[in-house]
Amino acid sequence: MTSSANTVSPDDSRTMEEILKRDQRTTYHRVLDQRQNQQLQPQASAVTASKSVIGDTMTKCCGDDVCYNASSCSSKRWTQDVDVESQNQVRMYSKVSSVCDDGQECYGMSSYHVDVGMRRARFAIACTTWLRLGSLLVALLAVSVQSAPAMTLEDRRLSSSPKWMNPCGFAAEEFDGDLEVVQLNDETLLGNIVMQAKTALNYAQGFRDDYIKRTFNTDYADLHLTWKDNHYDWLPGLKQIPKQLGEQLNQEFLNKLEVRMLDTALLDAYEYMQRYAVGLEQIAWDQEDYGLEFRKQFKDTEYNLRAVLCELQMALAERGVVLRADVSREVMPTEYRDMSDSATFRNLRDWLIFRDYMNGLEYIVQVFEHFVRGIES
Repeated sequence: MTSSANTVSPDDSRTMEEILKRDQRTTYHRVLDQRQNQQLQPQASAVTASKSVIGDTMTKCCGDDVCYNASSCSSKRWTQDVDVESQNQVRMYSKVSSVCDDGQECYGMSSYHVDVGMRRARFAIACTTWLRLGSLLVALLAVSVQSAPAMTLEDRRLSSSPKWMNPCGFAAEEFDGDLEVVQLNDETLLGNIVMQAKTALNYAQGFRDDYIKRTFNTDYADLHLTWKDNHYDWLPGLKQIPKQLGEQLNQEFLNKLEVRMLDTALLDAYEYMQRYAVGLEQIAWDQEDYGLEFRKQFKDTEYNLRAVLCELQMALAERGVVLRADVSREVMPTEYRDMSDSATFRNLRDWLIFRDYMNGLEYIVQVFEHFVRGIES
């Protein structure tokens, strides 16, 4: 037989040994590949989906030789961890530790199979779920805002901060103890109250007669006499202010007001003015809503009253008197606010409030002038 480059002589022992080693190596890989295919067959779908490849495990001895046959290493240990997630198994082959036939330790390369596709799918589902929940929450908030009734002008007014609370606008924090404050004496404090009350009273009297004429088609004397004995119980009455508009306080009443009672008199006057402020506020609102001709005058009357309240608050603060609770809008019953059905009753309500407010200013002037005389004497 003619020999060629690819033929091998049977007598060539070196060549036969190389062939046997080659065949042995090929057989080992076939056996290992078949074993891996059988073990990974249950996860064929997962492997296909994730497109991951499990490589061959080759064991290298501590020397220069390579152990290709599984039997060449003794005490070979394989560990296998199985993680079941959503009916998909993720199989990992851990590090191989073995001992070769020559007693040297062998190490193997670890092969991992991780179902990356499934993990990404679960992450995408979770993100989609949260996005849907967020969209649902936004939709519910939008529906609740749309279904909530809009606040009316009256609601906004009644929820606003009243002008008669903290009329001077004092800061909430107290002064630093090192700050020098000029202490006003009682005569000056009371004189400022009297002066501001007279200013507010003069302004009210300035448009009073014209207001009565245009609103009731009568004069002040006739209107006052007709409704003189009518009062609202949520405003200071004759028990608190024992006089009518245009009258002087009884001297017997004034004699009972001693200087030691000044703090109580200041607190009473502050509360009375706050109650009048509740009624004047409603008058100013109605004047504006119905486009009446005295809307500016009643708006200015509100601010004049606030100036009186500020002087009272200043005197109480200078004397270190603790204020009572502020008067709220609730002191004026609802039936006295909405009088859109009858302009006659609304006009009468406005007069009774306006009249008692002016009578209260007269009371302040007379009472605190009496206190000033007592302090001076």
